Order: sequence, then C-alpha cells, then structure tokens
Amino acid sequence: MTARRGPGSGPRRCPRCDAPIVWRLNTASGKPFRLDQSPDDSGDVIVHRNHPPAGELLRATRLAGHELVAAKADGELLFTRHSKTCSALKEPNPKPEGVQIEWPNGRGPVRRSPFPR
Repeated sequence: MTARRGPGSGPRRCPRCDAPIVWRLNTASGKPFRLDQSPDDSGDVIVHRNHPPAGELLRATRLAGHELVAAKADGELLFTRHSKTCSALKEPNPKPEGVQIEWPNGRGPVRRSPFPR
C-alpha cells in the first residue's frame, strides 16, 4: 500500500491512480493540493520557492488570463493539477466527441422489463 503524505513532502503517488504527484500549498487558500510531478506546457500552476528560517517551502499559484499568458511567454515552468489528469477520475471509455450512437429501431438502449410478457 502506498503511503499518503501531505504538503511539503517530495514526490509521492496518487492513492487513486498511482501516478507520481507532488503536494504544494495553494498560495491563495493555504490548503494543499496535488500537482503532476512533471512540468507541462499546458499547465496553469506555477510553483514558487521561498526560504523561511525553517527551510525551503514550495507554494503554488493557479494562473489565468494575462498572468498565464505572461508566464508562458517568459518560459516559466508550469504544472498541471492532478485532478485534471487523474485516470481514476475519468470516465472509463468515453464516447469520442461528435460521435452519435444509433440504436436499433431508433429507441435507444434495449432495456428488459422486470415483468414477464
């Protein structure tokens, strides 16, 4: 079984999908959240390092709008929130966008009646 650790810890594994993640404190709320371990060009989270007397502390900020565009233009390392990529939270076999399912007789999926005929 994988150990679950909170913020400030190094690389860990997601308890749902077992992917490598890191915990960071959200600068806005102070609450911990999971990030994918590797930087991602399509990410929207930037990690800040600060050095309080007790040692290095890593915090993360979600970016949007002009801040996100500026961070990408500056070549900042961006990360993705793990909740967006966790395979355990996704539908197992989603229908591709734009595909329509045609059922026999145009009535939708066949359901059996609980009452015999």
